[in-house]
Amino acid sequence: MPLIKAVALDVDKTITEAGTISPPVLKALRKLEKGGIAVILSSGNALPVLTGLKKYVGLSGAVIAENGGIVYYKGRIVKIGNREKALAAKRLVVEKLADYVEESWQNPYRYSDFAFKAKVDIETAARKVRELVCSRMKEMRVYSSGVAIHVGEKSVNKGVGLKKA
Repeated sequence: MPLIKAVALDVDKTITEAGTISPPVLKALRKLEKGGIAVILSSGNALPVLTGLKKYVGLSGAVIAENGGIVYYKGRIVKIGNREKALAAKRLVVEKLADYVEESWQNPYRYSDFAFKAKVDIETAARKVRELVCSRMKEMRVYSSGVAIHVGEKSVNKGVGLKKA
């Protein structure tokens, strides 16, 4: 049995480039699995995106979705965070910042971390979202992954999700 039992990897811009997994990365992931090291996917993406990736790549580790807001392992889903607070923040952004952002196509599948696509420069849009949400909801955080702008609770993150996995 290997000394290392699992590795947790981010998806966007870590194991993917321009939205795809290169053949060498795919080969490395499968080599880890064949060597008895479970690959855990950890991402801001929604659970269906990550479970599909896990299935088609052939990974055995947990899935940590929504920046730690959802953990999926061995057929069990653990929800972390307050959905109502996250939904309130999402509604606020949709109502007030339509000129700067639009909802991610993944939002209908999300529980506690909602994502937005920037209509303007992503850092400008993220700043606007942060100013709005954080001024009204102190327990919430806003950040840009470089791919999307995420809104969720400060107490929820990938590390928290990893501990639950």
